Amino acid sequence: MRVKKKERTRKGIIGEYKVKLDLLEKGWDLYNPISDDGGGIDLIAISDNATWTIQVKYHHHIGNSKGRETKTSRDIRVKPTPADFIAIPLVVNKEEHILYYPHFGKSYGSKHGIGICIAVEKSKNNQFKGINWWEDFLVLPMEEI
Repeated sequence: MRVKKKERTRKGIIGEYKVKLDLLEKGWDLYNPISDDGGGIDLIAISDNATWTIQVKYHHHIGNSKGRETKTSRDIRVKPTPADFIAIPLVVNKEEHILYYPHFGKSYGSKHGIGICIAVEKSKNNQFKGINWWEDFLVLPMEEI
């Protein structure tokens, strides 16, 4: 049991560093919260016109009741967090991308969190309306929304 927790922690740390590298390369100033007590905020990103809190979800569950992967989409379960954005390193077409999903504390106060469905490929029925396309979340907004 301890090994699994250690492995999840290690994956989470790797995910945080990948997100930090992505944001630094895009010109963001980054800060760590003073304490990481499970409060749901992993880092703070600041630009000239925006300040965002971010929760990184690298070890998201795929292939079980907490999330699934299909040919066309990825379902991700997110625990309650007060963060503005959820950063999700996601593999699409064998390449890893960082998605910045706008959250703004939607699940905070809920004991179940939320599910996020990200489309990675066009579905057979060609549905486009109301779809969360992965390409739409590649950039963290540089200005307050």
